[in-house]
Amino acid sequence: MKHDMEQGMRYIVTKDSNDGTFVVGDKIELLHDNAVGNWTVGGWIDAVDVPEATAGMEVEIDTVWLNRKKDVLQKQLDQLNRKVQDAK
Repeated sequence: MKHDMEQGMRYIVTKDSNDGTFVVGDKIELLHDNAVGNWTVGGWIDAVDVPEATAGMEVEIDTVWLNRKKDVLQKQLDQLNRKVQDAK
């Protein structure tokens, strides 16, 4: 699946980039400065190099990461709701 990446979301590479910078299975993220962080190898590609480094690459949303993030946020929301109830 081809995706336009958005900041704050984690992705898994499903098709290698043309130059091999990113390979199937890499877990990546578009960073605040439009660089691309690679959680799998512990590095990043500067924003100026992203177009070339990602050419041909395809990604999908990392649903395992997304569900974990959702669970953490739900727990935080539950805690806040309890505090609101306790304050009444």
